[in-house]
Amino acid sequence: MPLPEDETINALVSAGSLPTRLYGALPSGIWESQDAGGVWSQRSSASALAVAVHPTNADHVVAVTGNGLFESRDGGANWTALARAQRRIS
Repeated sequence: MPLPEDETINALVSAGSLPTRLYGALPSGIWESQDAGGVWSQRSSASALAVAVHPTNADHVVAVTGNGLFESRDGGANWTALARAQRRIS
């Protein structure tokens, strides 16, 4: 499946240890491609602002969403909250 066409890509990263593995942070969530962008799978439905991948472990992913900072150690199949978002004071 392709990435949603009507959404902004907030971040796109390549896994250093597996260059064909890409992760994208979009309003619809975290998306993963294992074939350099040919086919994409949604790994999380939380609106994502940023994503980072460990340089030697392509399955270790960290994402920033509107709800906080989350980590996956299995390529996005499961996510653990590292920090919850606090209310903004303006």
